[in-house]
Amino acid sequence: MLKLFKKYPEGMLIALAVVFSALILGSFILGVTSAVNGIENVFNISKNETGNASFNIPAAAKLDLRGLAQ
Repeated sequence: MLKLFKKYPEGMLIALAVVFSALILGSFILGVTSAVNGIENVFNISKNETGNASFNIPAAAKLDLRGLAQ
């Protein structure tokens, strides 16, 4: 590897630059698509939900939370 680098230094640097640029571009695209899918899932969950949200007063009254708030 060292002999190859000494023989073709500019070509090796160009090849490494291309490889690292492709890796950076790939990770950027992966991050953007992951973020877009996450944002899309946030809005789709609320549309597909059929049940209504309610607060269970009897179960909340049974909890002993007096020591938590000081």
